[in-house]
Amino acid sequence: MAELSLFQKFTLETLVWVDKFCKEHGITYYLIGGTMLGAARHSGFIPWDDDVDIAMPRKEYNRFMVLVKDKLPPHKYLQNYSLENYPVHYIKIADDRITIQTPSLTGTNITTGAFLDVFPLDGVPSYRWLQWIHYKRIRFYFQFVNARYRSDKDFRRIRAGDPWLPLKLILRKIVKALPKGVIDIVHARYDKVLSKYDYDKCEMVSNLLGIRKMKEIMRREYFGNGKLVNFEGYQFVGVERPHEYLSRLYGDDYMELPPESQCVSHHNFIIIKMPESESETLERTGSLG
Repeated sequence: MAELSLFQKFTLETLVWVDKFCKEHGITYYLIGGTMLGAARHSGFIPWDDDVDIAMPRKEYNRFMVLVKDKLPPHKYLQNYSLENYPVHYIKIADDRITIQTPSLTGTNITTGAFLDVFPLDGVPSYRWLQWIHYKRIRFYFQFVNARYRSDKDFRRIRAGDPWLPLKLILRKIVKALPKGVIDIVHARYDKVLSKYDYDKCEMVSNLLGIRKMKEIMRREYFGNGKLVNFEGYQFVGVERPHEYLSRLYGDDYMELPPESQCVSHHNFIIIKMPESESETLERTGSLG
């Protein structure tokens, strides 16, 4: 699994740089998701994981986006829908020594590298029914953007057996045919809905773009002021209440290793370019964020 360790090396390098940059500029960040789980359970990467996830309260995220654009070290570059180089509403910091493409974007020229993802943290309503309505609005925009960029071939694969598949494919073709100006409006509205509730004024907050969906909704105090955690021989900022955070996302048994059949990367990509010593093409199962 030399490719995986190489991914980890490049993304750890990025994380070390981001930590230093955030300290210099007084920007709050937290390790989240599988990266936070790896810190708690392995004091580093989950062995089969191949990226890094961090999050920032929305105002800090916006400031980071502005400040970091022209400051990245060699080999690192930003990706985001607003830069028109990756159709996501969070920041990817990729390393150009590796080039990969997810099957969902086959047929396009959109690629990425070994990546660290930076997610915005936003407020959500306190009432469950309002949370549900808010999240469903966000999912509508997510599906719209997904229909615009995701390949129909990959969509057929993940929706095999769906009786509504023919109709969904027709709707997707309509979305793909819309002019860029309409898609730009959709992206703007998507961002507006995501950031509707102020992180600092809400008891409940969320990484609304996280793969755990509504499980990502939790009390703001779980993030708090953050707490240093050990990760691959370094110390980075994790959430202030890791047990509550990880229990919410993964269940109370999060410290137990999953069955061996589940110890695989949750990403799905084909490596297009590697350093010469690591040039073998690799395919993984899952879905790339």
